[in-house]
Amino acid sequence: KNPVDITGGGGELAYKKAMEAAFAAPEIDAIVVLYCQTATTNPDLLADYIIEVVKKYKKAKPFVIASIGGVAVDEMVDKLNENDIPAYDLPEKAISSLSALYRWSNFVERTTKLGKPNGLKLPLDKIKAIIAKVRKEGRVQMLEHEAKEIFKLCNLHVPNYGLAKTKDKAINIAQKVGFPVVMKIVSEDIIHKSDAGGVFIGIKDLSEVEQTFDKIIENAKAYNPKANIRGVIISHMEPKATEVIIGVTRDPTFGPTVMFGLGGIYVEILKDVVFRVAPFSLEEAQHMIDGIKTRDMLYGARGQKPANIDDLKHAIYVISQLVSQVDDIKELDINPMFAMEDKASVVDARITLTKQK
Repeated sequence: KNPVDITGGGGELAYKKAMEAAFAAPEIDAIVVLYCQTATTNPDLLADYIIEVVKKYKKAKPFVIASIGGVAVDEMVDKLNENDIPAYDLPEKAISSLSALYRWSNFVERTTKLGKPNGLKLPLDKIKAIIAKVRKEGRVQMLEHEAKEIFKLCNLHVPNYGLAKTKDKAINIAQKVGFPVVMKIVSEDIIHKSDAGGVFIGIKDLSEVEQTFDKIIENAKAYNPKANIRGVIISHMEPKATEVIIGVTRDPTFGPTVMFGLGGIYVEILKDVVFRVAPFSLEEAQHMIDGIKTRDMLYGARGQKPANIDDLKHAIYVISQLVSQVDDIKELDINPMFAMEDKASVVDARITLTKQK
């Protein structure tokens, strides 16, 4: 019978017998013990029995215990953890740990079947030349157009853009990339561009480009008079689409780790994101997409147009390859990427380099 109810009057031996029966039963794959302190049980003695049983069966099955009670139970939890037995103070934590183990087991089984992901040939010489230029200037924070140039080299879709240092150049670029356009300040000294009044969207004609260029430069100087202003980046404005985020951080233990989720409030409030250690395969990139709770929005839920999943999957895969092959990249953010019906487009991008030793 599952669950096994030993009743409130069951003592330490009753727990021991129930655990031994569960370990011996071939139809049971994992064991969860729920213990609530009573007057008829001694938590310390119960801990000894649990350690004895788990060692006897040599951890043949996943085993967790959730215990609720007073100081004696806290000491029991500590004692079990010291003996490498996962013990928790709440049932939710115990079940969550089993769930994580289950997901990890599936991941290992899946990746073992797929084998080592094939490496993607990237133009590393050109990518590292851009990085070298940034380092030569003593910077670790790449400017937006530098980051986008790297993504273009990786054959990701980036809306047409150009960097304008003068008003005439801004007009020329706007005509080339096509209206409407987005105009943003470019300066390593102004990280939060919107706060500085350095971002304008939906610019529709040349007259507006001229006025906006002057306004952005004026706002930037007022925000930070000492800022090194590189110019204004002018990009073609993509039509509105479902926003996703692809992020990377270089973990000291696991190495480059890729995050994926829907952008906007979904990542800020709902924290609906998934992670994978890079590099990984296209198949694993697909599992990342299907692993978020809001995935239906990418497949056309509530009357929305479905995103180009193949292109989005490819973008996630490419980023995993990029950060695996280029150790200089410490952090990376594509936020947002527009998951459109025909493509996945890099709308805004940021790359931070590792500090040189």
